[in-house]
Amino acid sequence: MLSPSSAQIWDQNPRSLIAQAARTQSKTLDLSSLGLTQVPEEIGQLTQLEQLDLSDNQLSQLPAAIAALQNLRSLDLMLNRFEQVPEAVFQLGELQELYLGDNRIQALPVAIARLLRLTWLSVGSNQLQAVPQAIGQLTQLTHLNLNGNNLQALPDACAGLTQLQVLSVSQNQLRTVPTLLAYLPHLQRLDLSCNQIEFLPAELAQLRRLEWLNLSQNQLKRLPGAIANLSNLSELYVSQNCFRELPRVLKQLPRLAMLNLADNPLPIPSEILEKIYEPSAILRHA
Repeated sequence: MLSPSSAQIWDQNPRSLIAQAARTQSKTLDLSSLGLTQVPEEIGQLTQLEQLDLSDNQLSQLPAAIAALQNLRSLDLMLNRFEQVPEAVFQLGELQELYLGDNRIQALPVAIARLLRLTWLSVGSNQLQAVPQAIGQLTQLTHLNLNGNNLQALPDACAGLTQLQVLSVSQNQLRTVPTLLAYLPHLQRLDLSCNQIEFLPAELAQLRRLEWLNLSQNQLKRLPGAIANLSNLSELYVSQNCFRELPRVLKQLPRLAMLNLADNPLPIPSEILEKIYEPSAILRHA
């Protein structure tokens, strides 16, 4: 009989976990936080798998056997050491969710366009210099996370992501807001914080379903009057910008319930600006 300590070691052995999943025909497998430097080839036997978590390991590659997981819907590769997206990933035609955050990936290959069923793509905290035009073919995407990279622009092809509901491009090097955002009619949450944006295009006002907008830590001095058309906007973050006067257009946002204007050079007492859940108290000073 195994001692408690040796049983625990056995339970954390990736091959034993794979064998157990094979016996039980489990549709999920969690191999996260095991210190793995490679994934056993036996993984390819689990053709019933729909969800695979390999996050928080030390992986830099995946075995070709991963391509046998043709029923996989969700793959989590976050917090590893990948410098490129493993080729086997692009053979997973049923994949709907792909998490690649916190790696060392320098480019997304055009092969990303093969994953036509993707609804959720997270590539935050990598080293991307650009996003390929091929991303525009992922027309089922609803969530796209590009936070924490080195992006200076988004490709025009992103205008084809017409089902997108959440777009996060925080902590990059954007100087302008891509006008292509006007072609994303279902967008509800937009994070453009921690960039170098100096002005907002009037086209942003076409995002009639937008509910949450983060523009904090940029170089904004004013907001366009057209922003009044964002009739569903309920939360607006514009802290740490360059506003010297309160944008009066904010009074025209009927559903605004949260307004953060902190750390701007505004002639408004800080105790007033701290009332972020009382926009009307702040906007009396406009």
